[in-house]
Amino acid sequence: MRPKEIDHEKQWKYAQPELERRFLITPATELLENLHYKEITDKYLTGTNLRLRRIQQAGSMQFKLTKKLPVALKGRTVQWVSTIYLNEEEYRIFENLPGDKITKKRYHLPLGSGQEAGIDEITLGNEQLWILEIEFNEDESLEISLPFAEVREITNDERYFGSELAKNYNRKF
Repeated sequence: MRPKEIDHEKQWKYAQPELERRFLITPATELLENLHYKEITDKYLTGTNLRLRRIQQAGSMQFKLTKKLPVALKGRTVQWVSTIYLNEEEYRIFENLPGDKITKKRYHLPLGSGQEAGIDEITLGNEQLWILEIEFNEDESLEISLPFAEVREITNDERYFGSELAKNYNRKF
């Protein structure tokens, strides 16, 4: 979805800005062995900007409904994000709506200076994708040095947006 110029203070009163960069990476296997991860199932609801998420970690479950809208702000694209936490019964109601699902593992990689990146492991048929994403505050520089040999930025590449990956994920299975 292309960014829109909007009056975010009026239309997104309860949303938070999300500035992030995303990269395709090739992680070292030994790096991942020592990282904690969550199992995430996302469902992108058809005809909306809504994502239904189930997170499973260490025997507990969490459920969320999130709306994201890309907005051009100060010369860069920012996602305005609004999230509602759901109980399991509410989650099951939304889960029955049509949409595209994708399942992934998200590893948490500390980068120092209090920053943390998420590394998503996604299997599409025989293809393994590793996507690293890191969020920044509005005031922070978007510069980052990553500890991987192979890195390609995909921040604005729509083929790697979660909703697009979910469509491809469902075609493969």
